[in-house]
Amino acid sequence: MTARICILDYGMGNLRSVEKALEHVGATATIANDPETVRAADGLILPGVGAFPKAMERVRELGGAAGIGLLPGGVTALEADGLKVPHIGWSPVRWEQESRLTEGIESETPFYFVHSFTPRPRSGDLLGSAAYGARFACAAERDNVFGVQFHPEKSSAAGLRLLANFAGVCSAVPASAG
Repeated sequence: MTARICILDYGMGNLRSVEKALEHVGATATIANDPETVRAADGLILPGVGAFPKAMERVRELGGAAGIGLLPGGVTALEADGLKVPHIGWSPVRWEQESRLTEGIESETPFYFVHSFTPRPRSGDLLGSAAYGARFACAAERDNVFGVQFHPEKSSAAGLRLLANFAGVCSAVPASAG
């Protein structure tokens, strides 16, 4: 079965580039903001955006909460130890635990980042970390919820592999569980 993935259109984010990357790896990708389409999807992607408060205002208009509340933990400013913020560029990601999301991607593989903030997931939810001045969390996982700080759609072959892995996870989840 081909995964049907909805890219949530909340008026911001890298919608089209995420859609094209998912299509490249064989997923059926749809950009939508209506609840019926979102609920019918096997997986949901909330694309990143530089202006988080404005993005959350838009998500709340679609029925979301402060933040999203899917992964416990906070978000803080990136501690870059004197380096220029935002962090823009490639950084190796160290996988902190095994995951279906990262299968076939070596630890310390570079991914493309554009960010000024970093998540602070619970230690059991930490999937990946990178360094820019200081080490920071850049990937988290809890059950069937995944979050990454980097841009897989801009991260070459490794990013496409990660998106293909995500599509595989989504196609394996029974419709009643999603």
